[in-house]
Formats: sequence, structure tokens, C-alpha cells
Amino acid sequence: GGLSSVMAQSVELTLDCSVTLKQAHTPFAIRRESGGARTVISIPDMLAGERRDILVELAPATTAATDLLQASLRYTDLQRGCLVQSSTVVMSITRVDEPQPEMEPDEEVVQQRHRVEVTRALQAATAQGDAGDFEQAQKLITSAEQRLAASGKQSSMKQALGGELADAKCQMWN
Repeated sequence: GGLSSVMAQSVELTLDCSVTLKQAHTPFAIRRESGGARTVISIPDMLAGERRDILVELAPATTAATDLLQASLRYTDLQRGCLVQSSTVVMSITRVDEPQPEMEPDEEVVQQRHRVEVTRALQAATAQGDAGDFEQAQKLITSAEQRLAASGKQSSMKQALGGELADAKCQMWN
């Protein structure tokens, strides 16, 4: 049943960056090309209706360039039996001469940051637990719980991540 719902294979997300891409947070394979200006992220399969979020960290733009990156997607459409290339989407910024008050960060970006931070904390705690240092694993999880609790609005994603941390903490008793 699961195989019949695969809609796209060999998905490649290409990011052509005008500024330095510091990191792409994803479990998928990353390939750097063109001296680091191009990054290709390879996703093996995608199911019908599936969404993949990839958080990217960019270095601050040091030039007047307003286009930060261009993203495009290429994949094999299994339903139509052909290779599909999406149109390019541009991420740009608008520069203004006057200082602007700090705006609220985008809620979806904040949630993805939380996801990445919790994943890192869980991986580090697992490594400590595997090494037999359950006390350090507990400290890492507690620290991640405190950072998550102190970070703004409540959301279903934040609650789910908090639940994952609590479960991991229970499992890290020696």
C-alpha cells in the first residue's frame, strides 16, 4: 500500500545562493557545487500530499544584492512517468534606509528552528546515554526543555516537541 502512494522519486532541491549558505538543516544528502554557491538536497521519495520543510541558515548579505537565493525542484513524477522541473522561486529582501523596529519572527520559521534545536539536543543526549553518561544526557534534555518553554508562543508543534523531550528524559534514567 505504501509503495503505491509514492508520487515523486529522485527529488532534488537546488539552492543557488547569492549569499553564503551557512547550513541546511535536513536529514537528506547534501551536495555542494560551484564553489559552494549551489547546494543540491536529494530526497529519495515523496508520498502523495507529503510536505518536507528544510530550514536554511544564510549569512548576512554584505552587498546591495536583494536576491538571496533561487530555489528549484526536479523530480520524477511516477504518475505521469516523466521528469518534472519546477519554475525558479526567488527569496529576496528589501533594503530600507531608515532603521526598522524588530518585527515578530515568522511563526513557521520559529517552529522549524525549535524542531532543529530539539533534534540536536536529542541526538546529543542519545550519544551521552550510549556512552553511559545518563546524568549529562538528562542535563542536555532539561536545558532543551527550558529553552523551548522560554521561547514565545505556545503551538501544537511546540507541545509535540516538549512531549518528545519529556519521553526522552524518562528513557534516560540509568
